[in-house]
Amino acid sequence: METFLKLIKGILDKATFKRVMSVGLLVVILLSGYIVYLQSADISRAIFGSGKVPPFTTIPIVSETAIGVFMKKHKEVAYLTVLTFQFEKNTRLPIYRAFNNDEIKKIIYEKLNGGDGALPIFLKDDQSNNNQIIAIIGGQTFCEPFTGGGLSRVWPDLVSKFHTSCRTPLPPVFGSALRGYIVAHINGKTLTPYEIDVLKLDLILLSKTINDQTD
Repeated sequence: METFLKLIKGILDKATFKRVMSVGLLVVILLSGYIVYLQSADISRAIFGSGKVPPFTTIPIVSETAIGVFMKKHKEVAYLTVLTFQFEKNTRLPIYRAFNNDEIKKIIYEKLNGGDGALPIFLKDDQSNNNQIIAIIGGQTFCEPFTGGGLSRVWPDLVSKFHTSCRTPLPPVFGSALRGYIVAHINGKTLTPYEIDVLKLDLILLSKTINDQTD
């Protein structure tokens, strides 16, 4: 017992406040790392959603009908696109298009020239576009000037055709497995705040409908 007490006294004599704090900090870091390791599955589900993301390359007829109803209600939306994310390729791929304007439809398909219209998810030196993608990943539904999106830089002559673009993730909630997003390009008309809110709500409902129908 006497030997043990001497050992403890020796350790305490050598201890300093800085050493005690360093050891304490190390213990906290190790414990935190262990807790994160134990909870890694739950953390992953909270950020990226649970389970495997179902393949999302087409939409069923019932979803096309829902999009048609949306487009009839919102005549101000000249062009709507449903896109899927291919994260492994850093690509967003349009899988469905709807139009309320025949001139815009003709321009878009002429520009595609048989292509699929795929774009990188993130664009180098394009902070505006990249912020939009981050907002989508974060579950936000938002409307911004058309000039802020990547499409305006790929096809700059469309800037005169569209005023505002509204985007909503698919599904429209944070924490679910993100599959893509919907973007609605509005013609030259300036919408009131009320009209913008109605459009955003209808986009959210449309996104939920499409997601539920493609599970």
